[in-house]
Amino acid sequence: MKGEAEMIDTKTVTAGIVITRSQNGRGEYAYSITVRDEKSGRPIAAIRLSPEDFAGAVTALWSKCEATLYPEEISKYGKIIEHKHVAIPVGSARSDKEIAEVLSVAVIPHETDGWKAQDIDEKHLNLRNLTGDHYHVTFERYIEKGE
Repeated sequence: MKGEAEMIDTKTVTAGIVITRSQNGRGEYAYSITVRDEKSGRPIAAIRLSPEDFAGAVTALWSKCEATLYPEEISKYGKIIEHKHVAIPVGSARSDKEIAEVLSVAVIPHETDGWKAQDIDEKHLNLRNLTGDHYHVTFERYIEKGE
């Protein structure tokens, strides 16, 4: 059920970590710690802390934080990303809405062997990808190294 925790398997991967400090318009600081899978580049966790809680965390004290986890990404961890570009015929479609409607069906035959088209709804279209009557769509997939 949505909203309830689901059991996921543990997976150990090599990850990268970055710590940043930001300041809002009121002059208040916050620290963010982002952990990403090294191979796929996909996020594992994002953590936000106040300066006080950050100081406690780096000095081995218990600290509260906001943590965002990305369990929907776990299947991509430890894999590398591949890209391919396909020119998809869109006929006489010219508006974002028309192109998105054509592409929503036209990309399906290309989404095999793990390939997925990147966002192609009308909010994400870029008319620079339109050449004549073809729209250039980027597909991506995550594979084990050596597949």
